[in-house]
Amino acid sequence: MRVSRPTLLATLLLLGGCPTALPDGLAYFCGDGGPCPAGLVCGGTGYCESMPVESACNGWTDGGCTPFGTNCQNDAQCCAGHCRQNTCCLDISSQGGTPRACGCNADCCADLTCGPNGRCCIPPTSTQGCQANSDCCGGQCYPGGSCIPPAAAGSVALGATCNYPSECAGGGCDNHVCCVPQPSQGAKGGCRTTADCCGQLTCLQGGCCLSPGQDNCNANADCCSGICGGDGHCN
Repeated sequence: MRVSRPTLLATLLLLGGCPTALPDGLAYFCGDGGPCPAGLVCGGTGYCESMPVESACNGWTDGGCTPFGTNCQNDAQCCAGHCRQNTCCLDISSQGGTPRACGCNADCCADLTCGPNGRCCIPPTSTQGCQANSDCCGGQCYPGGSCIPPAAAGSVALGATCNYPSECAGGGCDNHVCCVPQPSQGAKGGCRTTADCCGQLTCLQGGCCLSPGQDNCNANADCCSGICGGDGHCN
């Protein structure tokens, strides 16, 4: 259905909207969910309008879509194209990219940073995982999916924050905490108490091991009993 320009002007003035000049001088009704011509979006008035204008923070605020930082239920409602945790925002490239340039950190999802190239990225202080180099503000997504550069091998003490097992003196990093893994997974030191051990391991005679009945043993030394069954269970 097409509506003449006089009808559109009257409708937009009544609703407080802004008319948009179209190539053929006609307005396009899209209130029934119909598509709009290239370069236009379906506005809140029910008619196709030009792409939204930018705010001081590059937030898109007009054109019938929801601007950055406001409540949403799905991606289609957002000018940015992304609805994360019920808020319109710009995401990292591997999670849908940045269809609009960000103007400040507030345009970006969660704790992302607006980079100098106008793309939202993960800062080197964030533990958020990455999938591509372009996800990271520093331009490097390290093995294991982190934008944080690894510390020197073995330089991080037990119980301290970590991102990679190689950083830890004990050879293990579990939930971002340095710990001692089971022998077959690269243990590099002894434990003092069970709190030093990764996961559900137990500290026994200075080593972290799996209790009888626990899974994932690869060698007898992994088990506190000293017996790793053929099915990977400690006997």
